[in-house]
Amino acid sequence: MRRGWRAISATMVAVAAVGLLSTTPAVADTRMAFARGSCTAESHWRLVLIERDHRIGVGFKVVQGVVGNIWRVKIAQNRHMIFRALQATHGEDGSFAVRSWTRNTRGWDFFRARARNLATGEVCFGRAVI
Repeated sequence: MRRGWRAISATMVAVAAVGLLSTTPAVADTRMAFARGSCTAESHWRLVLIERDHRIGVGFKVVQGVVGNIWRVKIAQNRHMIFRALQATHGEDGSFAVRSWTRNTRGWDFFRARARNLATGEVCFGRAVI
């Protein structure tokens, strides 16, 4: 009986190792860049870039602390506008978040994210490179 459990355990370990090796290249091909900072008043921002499968995921979040304010948001990749919209702060922390996917171009990709509060004029500006 003991010998049977050892054989099953060894088989399970081998299968798990093969499974990890087969998923490792996908994880190794994923790159990430992160930037954060403060805005011209009390708010703060965060910009996250994730490169995966020849695409780049862009996440931009602004935390203001006031619910219901409208912000004009623009995101550019290599000086080309990829996102433009109005966003309203919501939730307990009075924030908004924007998520978008874009294609990965050759070489470095430079991202700029800008948000302006239409009521107060506060501006949040962030940059990241991947």
